[in-house]
Amino acid sequence: MHTSRQFDAFFVILLVGLLVAAAIYRRELSDELALRFYRAPAEVSMLATQAGFSDAGRRLFYLSRPVLADKATIETNCSAGTLGCTTTHGIIYILKAGDGESASDEIVTAAHEMLHQAYRHLSDQAKRSVDDLSGVALGQLTDSDITQRLTAYADPSERADERHSILGSEAPILTPQLETYYAAYFADRTKTTAAQSRSQDHPL
Repeated sequence: MHTSRQFDAFFVILLVGLLVAAAIYRRELSDELALRFYRAPAEVSMLATQAGFSDAGRRLFYLSRPVLADKATIETNCSAGTLGCTTTHGIIYILKAGDGESASDEIVTAAHEMLHQAYRHLSDQAKRSVDDLSGVALGQLTDSDITQRLTAYADPSERADERHSILGSEAPILTPQLETYYAAYFADRTKTTAAQSRSQDHPL
């Protein structure tokens, strides 16, 4: 009977520990399960390579099950006139380049939307730290177009999220601290910024 009680106590402690761990790491467990059953189409995998994503960036991109879609599909799932978006269900839509068109817009939009996912995966404390870094970097930019576009976002948290995506996918030169941060998501960020320099439009 004494051994049985010890076993029961151990079982209860183990069960509580597993429940606590599941609560703490629920996002990681959910992400791992989602990726286990996902196989990226060739065009999606190639786009991640063209954008210069690191393994972590590619993982975040795949978690959103990206769809390269025509204009009608984009207008149905995103706002009219945009090059792509992440829906409320977490799916990334990217406007597919037509025959003979450059894939530059696809690359920049993929990076932009992947970085939205990266930002939303950060803890509140990490967001505050990154917000400080991106705010400093924005103040040092000579590109007034980026600053102007960000004024469209009245909500501070939404503006910080958008700033995080725009700087990471469009600004060729950033502060060393912010470059180090983005290196977690890009093996070669210049692939995306070079695509932006060839592009005539923006993901927004």
